[in-house]
Amino acid sequence: MPSFASLLFALAAATHASAHMMVSSPAVWGLVDELENPLGANDPNWLCHGKKYDPARPVLSLTPGGKLGLPITCGAASSHPENGKQICGNDPSAIHGGGGCILSIAPTHNPKAEDFIVISSVHDCPTLDFGTINFNLPDLPACTDCTCQWNWISDVAADESYSNCFSCSVNGKNGTISGGKHTPYYAVPGYPTKSPKPIYKTVFPDGAIPVNVTLAAAAATAVNVSSISTTNSTLSSSAIASRTTSLASAAARATAAPSSLSTAWTTSSTRAAGPRATSATGAQSSAGRTAAGLAAALAASVIGAAALAL
Repeated sequence: MPSFASLLFALAAATHASAHMMVSSPAVWGLVDELENPLGANDPNWLCHGKKYDPARPVLSLTPGGKLGLPITCGAASSHPENGKQICGNDPSAIHGGGGCILSIAPTHNPKAEDFIVISSVHDCPTLDFGTINFNLPDLPACTDCTCQWNWISDVAADESYSNCFSCSVNGKNGTISGGKHTPYYAVPGYPTKSPKPIYKTVFPDGAIPVNVTLAAAAATAVNVSSISTTNSTLSSSAIASRTTSLASAAARATAAPSSLSTAWTTSSTRAAGPRATSATGAQSSAGRTAAGLAAALAASVIGAAALAL
């Protein structure tokens, strides 16, 4: 005798005769079945399908050079992605011929369309397996407050596109994304709404999409003044230590700034498509130059002190 769960899945499949696709993860902002619906030129609140950051949602962790698996299913399976094939399989037209999917990232939980940089592309997406699709990831800087976006432009369908957003973090080194490809949007206000479509499997190579990463400057290293000879000194060892400690402290404060760079990335490349193809530039941090200057001053001070001490 069929279980209640199997009957429920069968009912969902039977009543979902015309499906579309979405990311069916608890991390997705405003997760509901309707996030499968396509976006078009009459959707002014289209970014992230109109959903906003929700701190109650899980945060998906990205590992530079690793993979991120996302369940891509029809909307009816949004609550049970593990049963995607059973629920969505009665409507193979839901994938509209595929077309390829992309994953992009922005360094804030309140992103604008131009903030997103493409980091991965999967040509065989979505699929009739209605299951998890793995996105290969490039080298990325650390980020604790990022937004990731999944986009799909179907190969065989009307002039429309699909998008979902979710909170994500990156366990990487401190730094900034200083260059990359912006997300090509389609069939939404402010962007091309007629063919040719920027089908992602023709716009991007399959796999991780490299981005330019500028790492934060290394912190100045304190000098061990105990190794400085004070024979025939004209400057006391306590004075040397005091000045060294002061400069080291200042250098440390200056290099603390790069920890915030992960949420203030600078992007200098041009978006792949759309009339808003402008460069998205952020404020350049001077923390690295400041730290380098202080480190040089520290070294000069210690060397000078040592010379006087000899």
